[in-house]
Amino acid sequence: MEPTFTVAMRGYDRQQVDDYTATLRRMLDDAQRRAYAAAEAQAAADRERRVDEILAKISRQGADSLTSRERRTLEEATAARRSRR
Repeated sequence: MEPTFTVAMRGYDRQQVDDYTATLRRMLDDAQRRAYAAAEAQAAADRERRVDEILAKISRQGADSLTSRERRTLEEATAARRSRR
């Protein structure tokens, strides 16, 4: 996006510059919101994938095979799901 501003007495037209910077700010805010939402969605997908891997391990090897970290991951996932209800 290449801005074009009318040359005024002492530089560019102030209103055009203000409008343009406001547009850029809105575009930046929107891009930041989308990036944050995408990062959140990716993190949620990663957590779900990890839970699926742990559940598959339980299916193959039993619950006694879980590490303390895997148990904590399942507990956190369970708490998160309960809080969304």
